[in-house]
Amino acid sequence: MVETLAPYGEAPGMRAILGIVAADPVITLLLAALFAWAAHSSVAVVLLVAALAGQRMVPPETAFALVLGANLGSALNPLIATREPAGRRVALGNLLVRFCGCLVALPLLGRITPLVEAIAGGPRVAVADFHLAFNAALALAALPLLGPLAALLRRMLPEVEAPPGAARGLSLDAAHAEMPSMALGDASRHALRMADILEVMLRDAIHLLSGDGPAAERMRAAEREIEGLGAGLQRYLARLDADALNEAEERRLAGLMSFTIQIGHAGDVLARNVATQIGRRRRLGAASANALDLARLLDRLSANLRNAASLLVTEDDRAARRLAAEKRAFRLLEDTHVAAHVAWLREEPARDDAAWTIDLDLLRDLKRINDHLVAAAAYPILRNSGDLLDSRLRAAAPVGAAPRLPALTPPPARVGPAP
Repeated sequence: MVETLAPYGEAPGMRAILGIVAADPVITLLLAALFAWAAHSSVAVVLLVAALAGQRMVPPETAFALVLGANLGSALNPLIATREPAGRRVALGNLLVRFCGCLVALPLLGRITPLVEAIAGGPRVAVADFHLAFNAALALAALPLLGPLAALLRRMLPEVEAPPGAARGLSLDAAHAEMPSMALGDASRHALRMADILEVMLRDAIHLLSGDGPAAERMRAAEREIEGLGAGLQRYLARLDADALNEAEERRLAGLMSFTIQIGHAGDVLARNVATQIGRRRRLGAASANALDLARLLDRLSANLRNAASLLVTEDDRAARRLAAEKRAFRLLEDTHVAAHVAWLREEPARDDAAWTIDLDLLRDLKRINDHLVAAAAYPILRNSGDLLDSRLRAAAPVGAAPRLPALTPPPARVGPAP
């Protein structure tokens, strides 16, 4: 570094810039703090200052002001990077101690500089000695004040209280790391917690049908809780040592990962799409003869969700088949409702079909939620048992064979309304 800076020491422009900086100790300190924050290291800036001092490019007092700024700037990085209150208290306490030290030391540099120069063997060593002495003095001065400082920091950054019933965070301790089965059991409890929150959201959707306005906000808050739980659970599962898992534990881990992802998607559709469409439906109204029985469908989804949560524990093949059959039931219901809508448009082409469209959108979204529930719990079990086909497509025809087109049949003359 010294050899690299040597040619710049003789440049008139560099000396002029350093002369301007050296004229104001406060600007010197802030400039070094900015450099240390950008470099994420006070040591790098202190070494640079030592090299500048060794080349006589900055006077000793200016070099010491730069050292103070380097110590202050490096304390900003952990404060910016930390989000948890406990971690921010440590970072903020470090910054406050260093800031107070700079306030005390900066006006005294005129008296401190001759003492350090007399002890040190040269400018570069003087910079290093001052850096060490400054941090040692801060430690000695702050130790007796740790109690009051900790109390102040707790008042400034209190703990964020979790909402009632919120699940505790997952942490991979040593016992769980050595016994993956325990870790997977703990993860299963949190996955079931996600299912419980989704069931509450389905009940709030029923309340929203009757005009319960706050239900929509509760659904959005619950969706955010599901999202947070799912992200934490996925990180927890990803930290498990893959080499320590046997085949059954690997399948269990994959199933839990799929469950959390699918439940998260279901919550997203419910909070963002279904809640919005229910609000539109209530404002526009729906034809009583053709309207969906949304309360019944939401109750059916709740039952399917409870079955999915049970499958996460029991992994029963017959129950998985019953849940998978719900996918076909919702698909047939959607086909029937679409056919009824087309028939209604043929009979009443001039009438407004906004209510019909909203019901179709709601049915599509409820079908999507059911698809996520089936994929979350039934499909992993059926896939492991060999009962789930890789594709619903027919096998490809031999090369050169003429393609067979499906027969075209005319639509029925009249299709009744959906049940």
